[in-house]
Amino acid sequence: MAENVVIVNACLRGKNVSRTYELGNFFVKKYMNGKKDAVLKEYLLSDMDLKPFNKEMIEERDKEVSEGKDDRLIKLAEEFSKADTVIVMAPYWDMSFPSALKVFFEHISVCGVTFKYEKDGTPKGLCKANKAVYITTAGGYIGDFNYGYDYTKGLFNFVGINDVYFLSAEGLDIIGNNTNEILSNAKKEAEILSEKF
Repeated sequence: MAENVVIVNACLRGKNVSRTYELGNFFVKKYMNGKKDAVLKEYLLSDMDLKPFNKEMIEERDKEVSEGKDDRLIKLAEEFSKADTVIVMAPYWDMSFPSALKVFFEHISVCGVTFKYEKDGTPKGLCKANKAVYITTAGGYIGDFNYGYDYTKGLFNFVGINDVYFLSAEGLDIIGNNTNEILSNAKKEAEILSEKF
């Protein structure tokens, strides 16, 4: 069966400018090399115009779930739940990631689709994927403030994606640092990860 690979692209500056996209796209090409039957689906968040949930949208989504429909608000969650592999590209903004990614996560976090609760209240993930990678770049150094990855890993674990990897290029805007060298080294790490991923 063909592998369904989902890319969540939160590189809002655009593919021609974003260093995160440069690193992420390199990883994707290495990972997809030789996978002739794989199906690649990219969610380009800058073009999706997803809205944060409000009261009316929550009620409509709950109705879709209860009626077993995927007319509008659970369609994205249905698609995401069927992915075999997930690749997230998100620049390091404000110690986290662009808000568009949080809105995307709101849209895929649907009880009864990507997760459910057992009778004793224990959550159980329903997503098919067993692996994901979170790719980011930062002008400075992330250090202990890796909240974007930490949140993503926590959410993915919650929906059943247990193996979540991290790939970054950091210190890109520090005066005196060699940006090209940093990105080159990150791409070497990306290639190694793509082979074991």
